[in-house]
Amino acid sequence: MTYTFHRGETLSLALDAVTGDPASVTAITAALKPLAAGRTSVDATAPATALSVAANGTTGWTLTLSATTCAALAPGSYVADARLVSASGVVITDPVAIRIVEGVTS
Repeated sequence: MTYTFHRGETLSLALDAVTGDPASVTAITAALKPLAAGRTSVDATAPATALSVAANGTTGWTLTLSATTCAALAPGSYVADARLVSASGVVITDPVAIRIVEGVTS
């Protein structure tokens, strides 16, 4: 599944804990990187754009990119993931496909 957002709007994704206790997570970071045309994975040297992370009650987190930061992104395909740290180790989520499109009212 690809999530589509318009350039210049707030990008918001829910990250739900499907196993374990979200309260046991001691650190979480999330970012997205551009995906070059014809590629299925991101270039390790491509610049990452950090997503803000906020607790979402007791079920997980909300990953957000401000409208201003989203407006600075070029239209195209991106991939995002999150890195969670807990006492039991580090987990990196499955990648999420994101498409940024130019809106008519942008």
